[in-house]
This record gives sequence, C-alpha cells and structure tokens, in this order.
Amino acid sequence: LNGHEYTLPINNGPNSLHGGSVGLDQHFWESRILDTDCDPDMSKDNRDTGVEFSLLSKDMDQGYPGNLKVSVKYILTANDELHFVYQATTD
Repeated sequence: LNGHEYTLPINNGPNSLHGGSVGLDQHFWESRILDTDCDPDMSKDNRDTGVEFSLLSKDMDQGYPGNLKVSVKYILTANDELHFVYQATTD
C-alpha cells in the first residue's frame, strides 16, 4: 500500500480473514439508544425504536493501517420491519 508492505495475521489458510486473529467480533463495542428526533435513519413519528453499536479500530490494530470507524444500527419500525444500517470510514 503506497510502497509499504504490511504483515497481517494469518487465520484462514494463507489469508487474513475478518480482521485478523482478534477480529472486530472480539472487541468491546459502544452502544446507544437511537433518538427518533435526532437520527436521520429513524422515522419522525416517534414509533420506531433502535440501537446503534460503534467501534474504533485504531491504526495498526491487527496489522491493518489506518483508523477504522465502524457502526451498525438496528431499527425496529412501527410496521414491524427490521432495518440494518451499516457504516464504515477510514483515514
């Protein structure tokens, strides 16, 4: 990457799968209840309910360069639909 070689943990044959030996599933994720008045993914009728989980994987975590911000929202609508909203950004 940009002329630099990174060594990643091998955990699936010759590959580094799902973020390495200590994947994101093994990290502590922050959580918050979603507010229908402030969250653009929620309907404004105040009948949806939801929760968001977020995590910052810091630069060089498991050998991967760059900071990675990850979040997932689980929203249950008034129509009994379950919505998932995933987002990830890196620098």
